[in-house]
Amino acid sequence: MKIQRVELTPVAFADPPLRNVMGVHEPWALRTILRLVCEDGVVGLGESFEFEEAPIGGAGYDVSGDPLPDGTLALAKQADAILLGATGDWKYDKLDRKLRPEQGMLRLRKELHFFANLRPVRPLNALLDASTIKAEFLQGTDLLVVRELTGGLYYGKPSEIRENAQGLEAIDTLIYTEAEIEL
Repeated sequence: MKIQRVELTPVAFADPPLRNVMGVHEPWALRTILRLVCEDGVVGLGESFEFEEAPIGGAGYDVSGDPLPDGTLALAKQADAILLGATGDWKYDKLDRKLRPEQGMLRLRKELHFFANLRPVRPLNALLDASTIKAEFLQGTDLLVVRELTGGLYYGKPSEIRENAQGLEAIDTLIYTEAEIEL
C-alpha cells in the first residue's frame, strides 16, 4: 500500500525548549527525523509521501484554546498515517486538566479508535555503551512492545479522592469492554 499523505503534528514551540526524560528535546525533532528518513518526500525503494502539518497539544492550545483543534482532527481522520511528536511543555502544567496538551493526544486516540502503540526496540551499536544496561545484554535486541491505548486507566473515571496520612489519594474506576480483553 502506498501512503499518500502523512499528517505531521509539530511539537509545541515554546521557551524553554521541550525536554524528554534525558533532558533533551528540541522543537524541530520531527522535521529532523523526516529529513533523516526521506529526502524530498521519497524514501527507500521509491515510496513517496506528502506531509501536512497540524497543531496538537500545546501548539493546538496556543492557536485555538483547544489541545485538539477541529481542523487537526479533521486532517487526522483523512490521513493515511500520523507522525506525532511531543505535545507539551511545562508552561501548560497549570491549565485545567481538559486543556492540557496530552488531552489532545488522548482525544485523538479515542476519536480514531487507535488500539495500540507499537514501540520497536533495536538499540544502535554506536549507543550500546551509553545505556545503563550492559552492552552484552542489549546487543542484538529486537523487541516490539505493544502498548494498549484506548481503554484502561487512561480513560478511567475518578470515583473518589480522599486524604490519608501520606496526603491525598485517588481511586479511579477501570472500565473495559469484553472486546478489549479477548484473546
